[in-house]
Amino acid sequence: MMNGAMPVMTIVVGAAIFGLRTGPIQIAGVTVGLVGILLIGLPTATTGGTRAVGVLLVVLAITSYGIAANLAGPLQRRYGSLPVLVRVLAVATVATMPFGLVGLAASSWSWPAVAANVAVGFGGTGLAYLAAATLIGRVGPVRMSVVTYLVPVVAAVLGVAVLGETLSVWLVAGGGVLLGGAWLTTRTSA
Repeated sequence: MMNGAMPVMTIVVGAAIFGLRTGPIQIAGVTVGLVGILLIGLPTATTGGTRAVGVLLVVLAITSYGIAANLAGPLQRRYGSLPVLVRVLAVATVATMPFGLVGLAASSWSWPAVAANVAVGFGGTGLAYLAAATLIGRVGPVRMSVVTYLVPVVAAVLGVAVLGETLSVWLVAGGGVLLGGAWLTTRTSA
């Protein structure tokens, strides 16, 4: 759920580090979207199970997303989406490979698992990052980051449709507020 806070961190990091100028309509949209995320997550907030280390790691990840979103635009406009993406994924692969190697010996291999990893790696990561880098170059980091608002909505809809979870008033209200925030964030100040 916290992943949906990327637009907020994109604005905070952009303003603090990169001199990003954001209009009041976009700031209002990000704020409204954050309220929507909180409404969707409210029912699960009382169930517990959240640890401070986990929350800290998610905040660090969101901060990294905010930095990446603000860096990607100028790099993409200068070098193109694909060359930037190839280099980013190469560095990320080298940086995360030691963590994967630790569990490699205990892992079992199967063709369906390999196929699933290739599908997620190519489609869910590679193509998605290429689309995001292209979008950042065209509309800027804040407007691109609004797509992360859809993650909690899609997760909630899939939870209801696939897992049989209950459709709650909080989910419907939060989804509506969140989509309204996304719409506001994509507007430009007059």
